[in-house]
Amino acid sequence: TLIKLVANWIGGQFESQAKVDELVQSERRFKRLYKKIPMIAFTHSRDMKIMDVSDYLLERMGYGREEMIGRQTIEFVPEETRERILNIDHPEFWASGYSSALPRSLISKSGEILEVELSSVALEGADGVFDSGHAVVVEVTDRNQAQQKLAQKNAELEQVNEQLRHFAYVASHDLQEPL
Repeated sequence: TLIKLVANWIGGQFESQAKVDELVQSERRFKRLYKKIPMIAFTHSRDMKIMDVSDYLLERMGYGREEMIGRQTIEFVPEETRERILNIDHPEFWASGYSSALPRSLISKSGEILEVELSSVALEGADGVFDSGHAVVVEVTDRNQAQQKLAQKNAELEQVNEQLRHFAYVASHDLQEPL
């Protein structure tokens, strides 16, 4: 009986070690995916401090990892949007546990403004309360610039059409004059 108990205990130890190894491998895969994903992504605490960032975020924003981790997310947005984030978006996020495609602007280290859409999901801590969030950011600068150009071209086209309508009216009126 003692031998069976010892054998079961040893078997349980091997099984536990295998599960620990599996968890370590899973975490390694997740961290590699998170860091190497070709997307702007970051993890933040409830007090808006950056806990981790993707390599692509660092590349796109021009910062080093040590320059971003520990700083508040709000430091990387224009001053004029900070009040709305603090008073509306931030409380709504922690109340609902998610946000989806929120339009934002980010300021890179060089001062370039990146227009983005931010989606985030809150994660529960051991106590069941949301204590951190994972954010994924889609850069929409090019899309927004293309939409602005399209709107400008549409306005120009409308102006040309109005001039053509006016010309047609005048021409029609002038052709009817001799009759």
